Amino acid sequence: MKKILALIMAMAMVFCMAACGSSQPAAPADPNAPAGESGQQTEVKDPEVVADTKTGQLAEMYASEDVYAEYEMEEDGEVIVLVVAKAGDSMYTEMQSGGETIIKTIVDGDSYYMIDDNEKVMLKMSADADGAQEGVADDMFNEDDLDMDGLTIGETEVEGTKYYSETWTDEDGDDVVYCFDGSALKYIVETIEGEPSIIKVIKMENKVPAGLFDIPADYEVYEF
Repeated sequence: MKKILALIMAMAMVFCMAACGSSQPAAPADPNAPAGESGQQTEVKDPEVVADTKTGQLAEMYASEDVYAEYEMEEDGEVIVLVVAKAGDSMYTEMQSGGETIIKTIVDGDSYYMIDDNEKVMLKMSADADGAQEGVADDMFNEDDLDMDGLTIGETEVEGTKYYSETWTDEDGDDVVYCFDGSALKYIVETIEGEPSIIKVIKMENKVPAGLFDIPADYEVYEF
């Protein structure tokens, strides 16, 4: 479960980190842009602010645009897929295991929904009161966490391939490593209690599927 929470928090960082970084604008990177030969990545030379890093450029892009992304990781021998989407002030998350949806959530304006499609029920609460999306982002990275002194640039090998990487170390000494092939984010690696969690980026694009943020009209609703 700790790995699953790490996955959710790392994904939230990608969307929310830019708001905590430098105010200096940077040219946005295309996450799906073609890259050169894997393992021969061009490093960002001596970035002075968060916006100069590849992670910062990617985060700024997604802070200002709609985005749809799919990620996967392995937990106890099972493949876990997390879908995350953002459009304006709305946010969608869905967790899948064994090809089935375990749970999905939607933030729509002031309301936060936790939806169970199998039982056709959902919990509805105030987004402000729950603090689910903002809380994750605040806990994961704030301005102090993104101090440039905590950045290490280098190469990280994942599944037999070396990638240009940016490692962010927080004040507790925990690392989150973002691995890029060109400008495309390929992996996120986080170490929890000495064990690395490898998160693979399956899809990342600016087109959000139609109807993704629709709230089911025929589900039983429990309000809190």
